[in-house]
Amino acid sequence: MTMNPDPALRRAARADRLRLGAVLLAYAALSWALFGGDAIGPSWRECDTQSVARNLAFERFDPLRPCVDWRGDTSGEVECELPVYQTVVALLLRVFGDVEWPGRLVSLAATTWLAASWFSLLARACGRRAAWFGVFALLGSAQAAHLGTRVMPDATSLALGAAGLAAFVRFLDDGRGRTLALAVAWTALGALAKPTSLQFVALQAVFACALRPARLREARVWLGFAVVVGAVGGWIVHARALGLATGLTYGVTFGDVKTPDAASLLRPGLWLSLARSTLAYGCGWLGALAGLRLLLARRLDRLDAGILAVAALGLVGTFRYSHDAGMGPHYHAFAALAGTWCIARAIALAPSPRWLAPVAAIAIAAATVHAHAAEILLRPGRAPTSHDATAAAIRLHAQPEARIVVRGPKPAFDVLWRRPSNFEEPVLPYLARRKAWLLPVDGVDGARLADLAARGAVLYVETAPERQTTELAAWLAANASVLARTPSATLHRLAR
Repeated sequence: MTMNPDPALRRAARADRLRLGAVLLAYAALSWALFGGDAIGPSWRECDTQSVARNLAFERFDPLRPCVDWRGDTSGEVECELPVYQTVVALLLRVFGDVEWPGRLVSLAATTWLAASWFSLLARACGRRAAWFGVFALLGSAQAAHLGTRVMPDATSLALGAAGLAAFVRFLDDGRGRTLALAVAWTALGALAKPTSLQFVALQAVFACALRPARLREARVWLGFAVVVGAVGGWIVHARALGLATGLTYGVTFGDVKTPDAASLLRPGLWLSLARSTLAYGCGWLGALAGLRLLLARRLDRLDAGILAVAALGLVGTFRYSHDAGMGPHYHAFAALAGTWCIARAIALAPSPRWLAPVAAIAIAAATVHAHAAEILLRPGRAPTSHDATAAAIRLHAQPEARIVVRGPKPAFDVLWRRPSNFEEPVLPYLARRKAWLLPVDGVDGARLADLAARGAVLYVETAPERQTTELAAWLAANASVLARTPSATLHRLAR
């Protein structure tokens, strides 16, 4: 398969941009109507992301030193990705105030940008007709429904990486240094926002191998790859230093890292779970069937195989979370792109039965309805939750500058994966707009609370009374007083 730079096709592609723009506007309007007004609620990843953006906006605008709310008595600087997305959101928060919708709007804009870039790649590789099937499959996927309006950096990272890939493919054709520089810039920003987007560097190498192998003999191409990888590596070194200084981490290089160990790779049950998760949030059943069609028709070429291999390696590399759709659906984003690629390629195959296109259209429409209906059920919507009631009680009994202690729902150690767990549950500190120490569900005792009270903690929020030991109950009775009870927590005033 080769990409056709014929001028007539390019003119047709320009006409398609108007139609694509209309489609993306309609998609954005529908997505916003479904999810734009939702509260972040108990979504811990969104709470963490929004809190970083809010701290940048209203506390200290220093994107090189991102801060979280679960900082205890530290500065709050955390080992995490470069807050590219959070910085954009922070600038909007400075204009519109402490609201949640700007983050959703940025993710939605990024998703439409991702779709536009992917459409251009599909159209060049598979033809315009097949590209429409691929882009509708992408917009209708569970991955787009999940990320399209989430206050998370993933959609932005993917959009930047896909724009970099599209620019790189243009460079393969025109050989212009400016095009390559643009590809490097977009790709680096995307990978800095989420290091998993380094997969786009691998995809660029795959496209070069399949379409213009001679380009790989050019030093500037390898220099571009090195710049992207070096930028991400440099940031990780810097972020690790921040995390080691404060003890706060997202699990990038220490703590709850996402890579598997050898023992986990030998567990068939985890592989079965990964397959189910990939069918739910990755390639989907339609993408899997399209890939099977390519395989059986012996039309799976080097480019197809390379795209699938990159997606597969990405899932294995993040196996700790990708194996479970409930833990890491966003880790299946590249599998979703690979699935839509296979759909477009399968449609482009000739000869194809005349019934294939209408059946594919109906199947994509059905998958779209199912994915978005499932996402609606997962979202908290606009109704207040028990967390909101607890957060209101915290605000009532703790001054804005006060520090609180919250027992989270997760243990300190993951027995299954035999490693420390990212037990920090940031929902209540975020909703209450308070800084906090977050403790694991199995890490609370009188001595720990006494130490934190001496360091300035004024409230202890008990979210798991069933885990309260006799020793802890006795300590609380002697050293704390109950201030409030909500459906999900009890607030204790800590004596100093």
